[in-house]
This record gives sequence, C-alpha cells and structure tokens, in this order.
Amino acid sequence: MDIYETFHAWKQFLTENLSSQEQHHFGEKFQKFYEQTKKLTDAKQIRQVAEQLFTQIGAGSFRVVYAIDEEYVLKIAFNADGCRMNLEESNNPMQTRYADILPQYGPTDPNGRWTVVERALPGYNEMQIAKAFHEIYVILNKYCKKSSNQNPNTYDAYKKSIHLPKADVVNFYYDMLNFSHERAAGESMVQSMQEAIEGILEFTMRETFIPSEYIRKQAAAEIVKTYPLRRILQLVDEFNVDMYDLSIRNMGWVRREGKHVFVLIDINKIQTKSRPWSS
Repeated sequence: MDIYETFHAWKQFLTENLSSQEQHHFGEKFQKFYEQTKKLTDAKQIRQVAEQLFTQIGAGSFRVVYAIDEEYVLKIAFNADGCRMNLEESNNPMQTRYADILPQYGPTDPNGRWTVVERALPGYNEMQIAKAFHEIYVILNKYCKKSSNQNPNTYDAYKKSIHLPKADVVNFYYDMLNFSHERAAGESMVQSMQEAIEGILEFTMRETFIPSEYIRKQAAAEIVKTYPLRRILQLVDEFNVDMYDLSIRNMGWVRREGKHVFVLIDINKIQTKSRPWSS
C-alpha cells in the first residue's frame, strides 16, 4: 500500500477503532497520547497531555500545533471553530484527490478535537522552486534549440540562462499566474495558462530566443502538461482555488519516504469567528 492509499484508508475508520498497528505508525508518544486522551472531552486536558509528550511548534486563534516527528504534526483545537477546521480539512476530498501536491491528513478525532497531518514546512526558496518546476525549463531549452538553428549564438546565450538565475525562476512563475488571472467564460485553467505562456514567450523571447509563433504555441502546449504545473491547474479547475493562493509563499515541502516532496500549503484555510468550546 503506497502513501496515498494509506492516508485514504486512515480516513475510513473512526478514531476509537484505531488499531495498535495504526497507532504504532506514528510512534510510541502518539500511542500514549491516543490512550490517554480517547476518553477526554475537555480541550485543556487534551492539550496538557500533548504538552507532556510533544514539542509545540505553532499556534493560532483556533488550534495549537505539536510536532510528532519529522513527518507528522498534531493539531489540537482550542474551540469549536478549531474542531470544525480539523474535521473539514481532514475530510476534504481535495486532500485525497490531490495527495501528490497537498499535505495529507491521517487519524482524526471524531469530534475534531485533534487531527494528524503531514508536517509541511514553508519557505521554499527560489532554487527549490526552480528544481520543482525544472521540466518547464527543459522544454524551453528544447524549443529554443529548435528556433536557433540559423543562429547558434542565440542558443549559446540561452544555454547560459537556462541554468535559471533565481530571479528568472520566480519571475516566470509569477508571470504565469498574473497572465492567467483573467479567463474567458467556460475556459479551463489549462487553456488560460497555455495562452498566458504563449504571451510570456512572445513578450520576453520573441526577439532573441523563440521568435516563431508556431514554436511558442508548441512550447506552451507542452509546458502546461509538466508536473507539478499540470496538477496545480487541475486543482484550480476542480475546486475553484484562488490563483493568489498559488503564490510562492504558499509553497513548501513534506518528508515522504525520506525524501523532500513539493506541496502547496494553506490553500484551503477556513475563515471563521472564534466561539467558546465547551465539552
């Protein structure tokens, strides 16, 4: 069973039926937390147990976050809004359908008092973004070479820039977002982004690197199929995600099977007003 199937399976059972094997997956401390809190209903008491076992790494108006280990965190609700956020996020079909680019939720208290989620770390720097979207630049490299058959010097110049100066990586990504914000009625995000990329290539590379309109269209058509851009565009279309939520500040990584994996973070935050949580 791979990681995505495992997360999906975890969401099928209620927490009171959590098996010892499933508890063990998150370590001995989580097993203790589960055993000591499964009959508790008071938020303060649940947090007190967590304080004894885990290190707090964050807190907001509705929840406090503890590190279980390098891969998972425990979110404990302060109030009813925090409970609702835990339940809605952990049961959001977006998390399951886009498990490859979103942090995944594990066991969750039936009443939302706590939930386990992958530990997503923000702060993706520009070179990490260049690596995540490297396929885009492989395509630009290929089509630039096609366009430069009559002028080898042009290709040599582009080869130097294909190593992706930090600013160029960030600017190209933001250009894609900005050019694709306005869509015609009924137009998919893929269509909009493809047109945006054609515009970017025409505006920035017409005179030097990719002068042919035909080749620009070919390049754009391939770029929208690259990973993770293709999955991001599908996510936007299916769940009407705000394009501004796709900015670089909302990029991060999780640790899966010992490797750092690119994910989008905080794209489905729930706007709520705090209410007291009484047990």
